[in-house]
Amino acid sequence: MTNQSKPKRRGVFHLTPAVNVSRIQRDGIRANGDGEIFAFTDPIVANTIAREQVGAKRYAVFAIHPAGLRGKLYADRVGELSARFQVVIRQDRIEPEHVHHVGTYATQPFPDAWDHAKYRAMGYTREQVDGLAGQARTDQAERRLRE
Repeated sequence: MTNQSKPKRRGVFHLTPAVNVSRIQRDGIRANGDGEIFAFTDPIVANTIAREQVGAKRYAVFAIHPAGLRGKLYADRVGELSARFQVVIRQDRIEPEHVHHVGTYATQPFPDAWDHAKYRAMGYTREQVDGLAGQARTDQAERRLRE
C-alpha cells in the first residue's frame, strides 16, 4: 500500500471596492445572486482586475485561507489574458475567520506590472509598452477636446 496524500489546496485572493472592507471583515465574503464568489490566484493581476473588470479607483485585496474554501473552484471564463489566474468559487459565504485583509490600494493606470509581463510575453519591450500607454493617453485627450 502506498502512502499518497491529497494535493494541498491553496488559498486564493478576493478583490472588492475599498468601501466593502469593514463589511467583509465583519460578515465574511458573500456570494453574488448566482452563488458565485470571484477570486484570483496571483496578486500580480489584482490591479488589472480592479481597473478593467471592477472599475474601482480604490480596491481591497483579501486572502482566503484554504480552510474557508468548501465549494468547488472553477475557471472564470473572462476574455482577458489574466483568465488563467481567475477562479469562481461556488459557495454561499466564506466566514470572516478565513479571510485576511491584505491591503487597500489605489488603482494604477495602464501599464502596471501585469501589463508589462503580458506584453513582454508578446515580444514587446518595456519602452514599447510605455509608448503604447503614452499614445493611449494622447488619443484620449484628443477625443475629449473634440467632444
